[in-house]
Amino acid sequence: MNRDVTARYIDVKTALSRYEAEWRSLADNTPDATLFMRPCVYAAWHREIAQNVTSSVIIVEQSGTLVGVLPTMRATNWRGRSMVPRIDYAPYDRELAPPSRNPFPVRQLSSVVSWRGSSVRPTTLCLQQDRPQVFAAIAQLMARTPQVDQIVLPILDDGGEALWCDGFRAAGLTPYIHRLDRPLITLEAVRPFDQILANSSRNFRRNLQRANRAASNAGLTFTLYEGNAAVVGQMETFANLAAQSWKNANNNGDGSRIGMAYEGVQRAYLMQILNAGDPGLIPLLSVGYMGDTAIVASLYLCHAKTVTGLLTFRSEQLPAASPGMLSMIPAINWAAEHGFQRVDMNATQDWMRHMADTRRVLSNLVCFRNTLRGRLFGRIARKRGLIEPYTSIDFSEQTV
Repeated sequence: MNRDVTARYIDVKTALSRYEAEWRSLADNTPDATLFMRPCVYAAWHREIAQNVTSSVIIVEQSGTLVGVLPTMRATNWRGRSMVPRIDYAPYDRELAPPSRNPFPVRQLSSVVSWRGSSVRPTTLCLQQDRPQVFAAIAQLMARTPQVDQIVLPILDDGGEALWCDGFRAAGLTPYIHRLDRPLITLEAVRPFDQILANSSRNFRRNLQRANRAASNAGLTFTLYEGNAAVVGQMETFANLAAQSWKNANNNGDGSRIGMAYEGVQRAYLMQILNAGDPGLIPLLSVGYMGDTAIVASLYLCHAKTVTGLLTFRSEQLPAASPGMLSMIPAINWAAEHGFQRVDMNATQDWMRHMADTRRVLSNLVCFRNTLRGRLFGRIARKRGLIEPYTSIDFSEQTV
């Protein structure tokens, strides 16, 4: 590791007051940076969601220049024999996970992951060419963090796996992979939707024709709201649709899908982001109306060259029109018209593959520290069999 590269934990207040401008600039100038790598999004998570966790930010500098940022959280999580999370990376999301027996108190260090914050992906911010030295410095720091039994990092099959595992091996830990098989779907070559449709499958084109026919017969039309003032002015409509949506835990039927209340924590989190004053963010809201009644709304945040989807809510009116799918079309066309290069669906639903061109797979990288508790928990996890030693796989992007 380059000796000029240093990694250290910074408390939240210092990270946001001293490094915010430089942090935001790094996010603006990193081509593959996600929305969740921006300081205003982390600040909103910390203020509204981060309950029962200790939050801090790893700052990586080279000769005094910021080259990497990773927000982290530490908490005691009650785990079953697998020791690994699928949804409940932190105690505040435990109620979203299926009921299970969890007898083991595991002191976990991880990057910030939040289902309520719509963020279930890697959040290490650095330029592509700086990844080897930044990942190595972070791994060394995490490996020597006291009062930690287990380290968990969400990673994508984009080549970063090998770098992380090399870094943790060099730090004296054994890396394991917990394969979630959870896809993250993006449109990496933004173009007008008609061009996307022309290259899609016959079944998708037929489904879209049926949806458009149902929408036309019912008089469903879409309005796109652009900019902070316009979108904030429609957030009451968004909240009303959230209350009607199946995603609301109260409307979730048999509970087979993840449902949570939008009103309260999630709404406050989104409003914090919208009111943060980040000059690099453009909010976008696609709303579908039948007459004067809104039946669907999709919220996006646009940053650098990327448009990121956050949430879509719909009522149960007009399901034949697939309003959630149709609401995406105005946003994709807007992105193409305004020169954006990527639409990050920020979703795992497989049907979105028809509107995207790239599919990456999310896994957990897991390391157990060389302490009595860490070795014990690692032994239990290996016996359970949901983790496997890291072995190199094909990291090439999968086109969909």
